[in-house]
Amino acid sequence: MSLALVAGVLALSHSPGLPVNPSLGVPGFPDCVNPSLSLNSPVEVAAQELKCGQRGTDDMIKVGTIGDSITAGVHSSGGNHTYPGQLQIMLDQAYPGKYAVTNLGACGSTMLKKSNSPYWDRPQYKTLTENKWDMIIIMLGTNDAKDTGSHGPNNWLHNCGGPDHTTLDGCSFATDFLSMITIVKGLGTTAAGPKIFTAIPPPLHQMDSIGANQTVINSVYPKLVPLINKAANINTEVIDIFTAMGGTPDWANTFPASCTLETAKDYYPCTWWCDAQSCDECHPNNNGYTHMAGAMLKGIGLQKTVCSMDEYCCPDAKKCLQPTMTSCLNNATACAAGDVCCPLTKICVTPSVDCVTPCTDQGTYCCPLAKHCLTPDPAGVFCSAANPCSGGKTCCPLTNICVDVGATCVAP
Repeated sequence: MSLALVAGVLALSHSPGLPVNPSLGVPGFPDCVNPSLSLNSPVEVAAQELKCGQRGTDDMIKVGTIGDSITAGVHSSGGNHTYPGQLQIMLDQAYPGKYAVTNLGACGSTMLKKSNSPYWDRPQYKTLTENKWDMIIIMLGTNDAKDTGSHGPNNWLHNCGGPDHTTLDGCSFATDFLSMITIVKGLGTTAAGPKIFTAIPPPLHQMDSIGANQTVINSVYPKLVPLINKAANINTEVIDIFTAMGGTPDWANTFPASCTLETAKDYYPCTWWCDAQSCDECHPNNNGYTHMAGAMLKGIGLQKTVCSMDEYCCPDAKKCLQPTMTSCLNNATACAAGDVCCPLTKICVTPSVDCVTPCTDQGTYCCPLAKHCLTPDPAGVFCSAANPCSGGKTCCPLTNICVDVGATCVAP
């Protein structure tokens, strides 16, 4: 395909208004450079000018992340705040110097070979196939779900059976996904091939917000990707990013009409898309990408800790707790169904598995991000740029309350 034809196609794939990375001339932060940046090419041309490369030295375990703008980290604040960037940080913390994660996200791209912007035609695909890998994560589909009924390009042909009769038979998306897996199987650093993981894309919160069919993303993919995974015989479990990012089978009744700063106050998953840093219906913010990376880390079987990176271990409840942005300081019944009021932090939390705190002071909690035992002061009062901490206290990046910093700790 000629550069002119590809550029014309890509012009339709990059949603207007997406923030452009000035160092690349395209949205997002893939592991690429743009040697033609001085030409100030339009985004659709700059996307084809990219020269991408594999990260890491020869002795490191190579992890490639295939994806679209969500993998590229559009609406994050920088390269380290994409999900691959955060996954790299988490792996470095658990296995220093052992893993190298390469961001192969291509904004606007699709798994479908016949679409407005196939991943197969992008420089990131060229880098994928020119290198050898130990592990590959594949998460595509958001742009494939675009259709004319959602005011997008005619990508999704509605030939996969729909949400009630999802099938691989005659499904173009499944055919091309399985073709991709077949190619990736031959890209291993050993004859056994790389370990391959498929991931269900995150939910879409607003109908028609990116020209994609919300039902396809939220109801078809959670059924279709596991079918593809099984048919591919890759012997790994599907990474369910849809559920990890707040997706539910009853999304049509539980999701707000859109994620806004206001709806984020009552519907916690919206905080992964909408805060003062960024508010988008498709692309997470920094906190959302960190949460996604934690789910990926767990999905590839490399999470060492009992609690996830977005949880802390409560010394009283002896449970891993995921904080929300709801205070229960003055009302212990303020928490949503399934959440409880943490007696230490005085914020509503979602409890998960059992844990034992590493902090000797039972009035503190170990923050996996700060790696210190923290004492709430005051509890139940959220801090922000508009409401900063005083008196030498620090705003905890996990609970968003002011804390006194104590001894170092390793999260359980």
